[in-house]
Amino acid sequence: MKEIIPLALKEDIGSGDITSELIKDRIVTARIAVGEDCVVSGIDAAVGVFRSYDKKITIIKKKRNGNKVKKGIVVLEIKGRLKSILACERTAINFLQHLSGIATTANEFAGLVRGTKVILLDTRKTTPGMREFEKRAVVDGGMKNHRLGLYDMILVKDNHIKAEGLKRILNRINNIKNKKTKIEIEVDNLRQLRTVIKNNKNIDIIMVDNFSIKNTNFAVKMIRRAARKIKIEYSGKVNKRRLRNIAKTGVNYISIGQELALSARAIDFGMEVSG
Repeated sequence: MKEIIPLALKEDIGSGDITSELIKDRIVTARIAVGEDCVVSGIDAAVGVFRSYDKKITIIKKKRNGNKVKKGIVVLEIKGRLKSILACERTAINFLQHLSGIATTANEFAGLVRGTKVILLDTRKTTPGMREFEKRAVVDGGMKNHRLGLYDMILVKDNHIKAEGLKRILNRINNIKNKKTKIEIEVDNLRQLRTVIKNNKNIDIIMVDNFSIKNTNFAVKMIRRAARKIKIEYSGKVNKRRLRNIAKTGVNYISIGQELALSARAIDFGMEVSG
């Protein structure tokens, strides 16, 4: 927040809010309300916008991140100088709209697998610079975070395999001593899967990428039979229509990327000033 919020304010305000020079400054109360049913996220970011611009502003949080709210509900009440509030309005609401959109979409996905044991994960498909905010929104919506970045988990993907060769990479994984992080490997077909199963030392998760439902069922049976300790993740073109059928295959995780941070529809919010 300390990096992104000042950047967002500078982007919008620049050298100053020249329109607000036309009005007389005074102490007012403003309320930000939601324009449609949703799951709220971005409350902390919105509060941070106002407080970073004017430390004398007081804010009452009417709702918290992760709350399900109905249209018309006030989520924040702000009291302070009119010009400060107007200067921050759009930036604060932008955070709320975008992040609540992600949380609401994540909640819709989570609802579709309710009653199953599958865990829904996000990916690194995020808006540059906004990953921390967007991954928090995913959690607010009822899903869980995968790795935050390249630094906190080994995840061997198709381009690693194309560049180095599957067997060579598996040999290096098998030779890792004092393993400190989880290791996951992606397979694109059943042939690769068989190779990984035969050389599965140190592997925690196998990701089946863009498998058909039929091949996913087969893959789950193969892995369970050969290496029960290994978890199974499904990835690739996951949407609401396919999600339930994928969950029924028995995979442990389903990762959802494009449909979340990069495609979620923004939620309607608005601010009214009084006093």
